[in-house]
Amino acid sequence: MKWDMMLCLLFAMIYLTIIHYGRLGRRNPYIDVSGPVMVLTMKVTLLAFNIHDGAASDTGDLQTNNPDIRRLAVSRVPGLLEFAGYAFNFQTVLVGPMVDFRHYKHFIETGVSPPPPGAPVDKTGSDGNANLVRPSPWRAVLRQLGVVTITAWCVVFLVPKVPHAFFREEAYYGWSWWRQWGYMYLSGLMGRMKYYAAWCLAGAVCNASGLGYSGLGEDGRQRWDAVSNVHLWQVESRRCLRPRMQFSAFTRRLYDLAGWAATRVCIAYLQVPFVLLDISTSMRVYSEHYFAVHLLCAAMIFLLPRVLPPPAKTVSSTAKLTTPIVHDTGLDVWAARSVRGLRIWPEG
Repeated sequence: MKWDMMLCLLFAMIYLTIIHYGRLGRRNPYIDVSGPVMVLTMKVTLLAFNIHDGAASDTGDLQTNNPDIRRLAVSRVPGLLEFAGYAFNFQTVLVGPMVDFRHYKHFIETGVSPPPPGAPVDKTGSDGNANLVRPSPWRAVLRQLGVVTITAWCVVFLVPKVPHAFFREEAYYGWSWWRQWGYMYLSGLMGRMKYYAAWCLAGAVCNASGLGYSGLGEDGRQRWDAVSNVHLWQVESRRCLRPRMQFSAFTRRLYDLAGWAATRVCIAYLQVPFVLLDISTSMRVYSEHYFAVHLLCAAMIFLLPRVLPPPAKTVSSTAKLTTPIVHDTGLDVWAARSVRGLRIWPEG
């Protein structure tokens, strides 16, 4: 069926929307299952696209040059036990990270996740046969547990100093504009710490079980980044909105500084509903700032292309004849890249 994966995505999103809608009426619920359901939604959708790609590959209809899409394609619908194990495995059931079915199945059958194609592997064997050496995850696990300790300390001792509940107080709206933005940023930063702690702890669990192994790096060291929720330092230190801008050295540094500040402002602004989980208070905070970031984003999308139109692309006739046709959709690329989990890969 041509649109089977889209129907799966639609059903999963409708169910997730119902879960979130039920969450809105309870400010402090005793049980909140929206987090695991979000992870399950991504897993089910990814599996549906992989099965669709597998069926298209078997019939020769898969038109793509993306090796990840072909490598992750699933040729048959998994059984109930296989699917339940994939969807509810203990490493990722609560907060992720997301992992594709082929990766998970290889881990279940061999006890270690497969390295990507072309990556060097650890091999040895006294009988002349190359046998995969079981890698040791403890260095990666201890490093992640160190991050968990720091972020958990922030949650216990620093989060109470900048509580989210202060957004509901009239005193906040009596502050100056700059002070409001500063509190918004600090409160959001501390609010993210609990998610960083949970995500890094889940990553440590995946690595301790062997699920996160991704082969050897160029320096010969073992890599444990096959499944990761987030790269904390890269997220917090992102310095450019668009990498590889061709400027002079001074202008590029100025652009990086402005990009870092703009990124911090946007994150502080957009995360308000996420940390408050309260629509009325979130709308009041946004109205206090005149929906500035919303309007700026709309202007960049609809007005900027008219004011500063991009230069026309020129393609030579030779390139037209030699360039292969690729029919990847955005969802195909998203499904292929999700083999690395919910990672955020900044390029700056």
